[in-house]
Amino acid sequence: MGAGARAAAMAGTQSALVDDASAAYWNPAGLGLLKAPEVTASYNKWVQDVANQYATAALPTQRMGTWAVSVQRLSIQNFYGSDADGTLTGELSNGSQSESVSWGKNLLSGSAAPGGGFFVGLSAGSFRETVAGLSAGGRSFDGGILWRPSGSNDTPSWVRRVALGAAVRHLGQAAAFDGTAAKMPTEEVVGASYSHFLSGDIVNLGIDYHQTASEKPYFSAGGEYWLKTFLALRAGYLSGAANSQGSWRLGVGFRLKPIEVDYAWSPMGQNLGSGQQVSISWRFGHPEAVLAPGIADDLYDYHMTQGQAHLTLQMYDRAVLDFNDALRIRPQDDKAMKLLLQCGEAMK
Repeated sequence: MGAGARAAAMAGTQSALVDDASAAYWNPAGLGLLKAPEVTASYNKWVQDVANQYATAALPTQRMGTWAVSVQRLSIQNFYGSDADGTLTGELSNGSQSESVSWGKNLLSGSAAPGGGFFVGLSAGSFRETVAGLSAGGRSFDGGILWRPSGSNDTPSWVRRVALGAAVRHLGQAAAFDGTAAKMPTEEVVGASYSHFLSGDIVNLGIDYHQTASEKPYFSAGGEYWLKTFLALRAGYLSGAANSQGSWRLGVGFRLKPIEVDYAWSPMGQNLGSGQQVSISWRFGHPEAVLAPGIADDLYDYHMTQGQAHLTLQMYDRAVLDFNDALRIRPQDDKAMKLLLQCGEAMK
C-alpha cells in the first residue's frame, strides 16, 4: 500500500525520486541523501473500512550513513462471521503490522556537488498478520541502489539533474497460517528521474518499471512542481497495475521551514470510491529539501544573482537573505561569505 502521501500522489514513482525518510520503504538507498534527522507519519484512509498508518524516524550519522526505524499498520474494521448454517459467531478481527530497520549510505561521500554520489541501502523487518482471529508472522528484506551524478563544472547541467534507481522489496518468508507459507509479493523496480529549474521553481519528474511476483509488469510515472520551494503540485499515473482500478493520482504539499504536510487523492474505481492520504514530516536541523546536483547549482546561481542585484540596489536586508540561501546550498562558500560580509559593512 506504499508509504507517504507524496509518493501516493506520484503513483509510487519513487525508486529514483525519493529523497526523504520514506526511502526506508521505497528505496533504502535514498536514506543516504538525508542531511538532518527526520520524522514522518502518514494516515491512509483507503477503501471501504480499510486504513493504513505509517511512521518512520531517520537519523543521519557522519560515518555510518543514515539509520531509520519504521512501523506500518493495516487496520480493517471488525465484522461479524458466521458458520456454515449462517449463524453469527461473533466479531472477527483482521489486520497486520510490520516493524523494520533500514540503512542507507553514500559510498562516494567525498562528492563535490551536493546530493551527488552512489548510494546503497538495506532494510530488514518482521510482520504479523491477523485474519479472522488467527495470527501468523514472517520476515521481509529490501535493498536498493541510487546513482546521482555529481560531475564537475564542465559536466552538462542536464546530466547532473538525472538520477537512476533500483530496488527489490518484500524478499523473505511469508506468513504461514496453515503450515504452508504463501509466496511473498516480491517486487523489482527500476526507474529514472529528472529535475529542472524554472526561475526559482523546481520540477521533479520520474518513471518506474515494476515487476511483482505472479503479476504482469507495469509502469508508473509521476511529477511535482515546487513553487518557490513552498507549495508543491503533484500528479501520477499507473499503467496496467494489477492492484489498481484507477490510473491517475493527484496531490498537494506545502513546506514551512522544518515542517512539510502532504495530501494525496487516489481513485480506486467506480465501485470502491477513492483513497485519501495525509502525511506530515518534521526535519530537524537543516530544513531544506535534498536537491539534485544540477538543481543545487542552478538554485545557488539564482540566489547569488538575486543577492548581487539587491546589493547593487542597496536593498541590503534582501541581499542578506539571498546570500544566506546560497550558503544553505554551499556552506562556507567563499564568494557568498564575502558578499554577506560586504552587506554587513554596508548596513553599519
